[in-house]
Amino acid sequence: MNATETSREAYRGLIADRKLQPMEQKILDALSDNIPKTRKELRDQTGLELSSVCGRVNSLLAVPLVRIAGEKRDSKTGKWQELIELIPVVHDLFA
Repeated sequence: MNATETSREAYRGLIADRKLQPMEQKILDALSDNIPKTRKELRDQTGLELSSVCGRVNSLLAVPLVRIAGEKRDSKTGKWQELIELIPVVHDLFA
């Protein structure tokens, strides 16, 4: 078994052991296009409340299934917002 297959099996085991909540899965699905998104963009894409998105992103960061991929300036507020992306092994599983 090569490293990629091992990583995929480890991820599947993590998901099976952890039993993702439906809202966490929505976040992962929204990130499966490999385009980093802010929490507000994830809110808009998933239809979840921003507080729910923030909580689910924090839990996915802790696992870790997602990571911070940089920042971008919010066009309305001018404030910097973190960009969230799937970690590479997770993205490979959705590809």
